Amino acid sequence: MMRKRWLALLLAALTALALTGCGGGETVYQDYASAGTAIREELAGRETPVRICVNTKEYSPLLGPQRVWDSIVKEAGRHTGDPMKGDHIAMSVLGYSMTYTEEKKDDGSYDLKMTAEPIYDTTVEQEQELKAKAEEILRSLNVSEASDYETVRAIYGWICENVVYDYEHLEAEDYYLHGSAYAAAVNGTAVCAGIADLFYILANEAGLDARIITNSNHAWNFVQVDGKYYYADATWDLGKSEAEYEYFLKGSLDFDYHMGNVTFGPSGFSNILNHSDLGYDFSMYAYGA
Repeated sequence: MMRKRWLALLLAALTALALTGCGGGETVYQDYASAGTAIREELAGRETPVRICVNTKEYSPLLGPQRVWDSIVKEAGRHTGDPMKGDHIAMSVLGYSMTYTEEKKDDGSYDLKMTAEPIYDTTVEQEQELKAKAEEILRSLNVSEASDYETVRAIYGWICENVVYDYEHLEAEDYYLHGSAYAAAVNGTAVCAGIADLFYILANEAGLDARIITNSNHAWNFVQVDGKYYYADATWDLGKSEAEYEYFLKGSLDFDYHMGNVTFGPSGFSNILNHSDLGYDFSMYAYGA
């Protein structure tokens, strides 16, 4: 089950301090892509607060800055293949509180300065431990010279053999780790969000192109193998032997039931995890079928 991240953990107090915008020689970003790139390292490094100033015509004083912030953090969490960024950032930021200032310009745009305090599921020290553990896992799997299929099979197998589902903390809204890749890799227990995130980290660290996708109560992955993309849901294969796998490298026709009710969370991060319009070349059938 996905964490109730968007309802229980969002502490978004959006407070306008004064009708003054970006000052003091700060960089005023003119587009969301450059603004997102500017805060990417801060989010990956678990920094708080995160400050950004952007000039935009999409801001409305009536609606507040959330739409603008959502667009910026979507860019910050854009998938680049870096296993500790991209979808990992999207899964790791649970919510935020924010203050902001605004200044209307002569052309009708606004200089909007936002100071956000993100809620992270892990600390910077835990992120460092997670990265080291991921590298250790891949060394133990010895996949540096393996094929795409052999690599993803080894990663999926490690997760299914070494991670158990965290029923104990399933409804614990004040325990953030259970949905983290850290919990899956280091503690050996997590819910689907952490399991999917760990697969994402291991697969991308190994040189594969893998993503995370979510619906309202579940998270799973897709990964490119031999030029085509396939779905993989290690959560539903935990504890099974390879011969018993039911959700490993399945085609789009096998995963239709996963696709409904895609999550769109208020912080904007979950929007990254809906890939239905990104043009991935999926196989219709399971690998080898």
